[in-house]
Amino acid sequence: MSFDKSFHQAVYLNARGRYEEAVIKFDQLIQLHPDDVEAWKKRASFHMQIQRYQNAVEDFSRILELSPDDIDILMQMGRALTELARFEEAIDAFEKVILKYPHNIPALVSKGKALHELGRYGQAMEAFDKAVRVNPEDPELLELNGDTLIELGRFEEALAAFERAIQIRPNKGYLWRKKGHVLKALGRKDEMNDAYDKGYRLDCPEYSI
Repeated sequence: MSFDKSFHQAVYLNARGRYEEAVIKFDQLIQLHPDDVEAWKKRASFHMQIQRYQNAVEDFSRILELSPDDIDILMQMGRALTELARFEEAIDAFEKVILKYPHNIPALVSKGKALHELGRYGQAMEAFDKAVRVNPEDPELLELNGDTLIELGRFEEALAAFERAIQIRPNKGYLWRKKGHVLKALGRKDEMNDAYDKGYRLDCPEYSI
């Protein structure tokens, strides 16, 4: 069977949810064509789909030997390492992306999340801040910013971040509740109650005090 036919057969098996058979097919292809980057990429993506992150990391490492400047693979490598709780290595992968593309929001956010997992909140904050500067109207970035500011005990700044996020998405109850948590930390009880009430009413229309 030709390489192309085997390749497409493996893709077909994967699309039908026959993941193990798809991986075996790519095992065979890679044995015959060990320098084919696309075969390695497909097998790595299948490993990611079935949450075999260690296998995916091994494949990504080989791909980067063959194609060291592949930004998408560096991102996927970082995500697989994050799933394995190998946060330092994940940060290294994301930093390689950022070195080439300093305004790459997914890389900045992923680096920030990994730093957050390590308890390095100040550095996480720097990564999230850079992402927010690239896209200041993204409520998810503002939320990450607020969460990290809470860990740093910078409650007034966290409050400002959540309020900006609420301006963009005023109907998201969880943002109002996060605002309530910050107001509680600041001892602003009346505003806290209003924020909690607003959040619960948005998420549960039947809610009443």
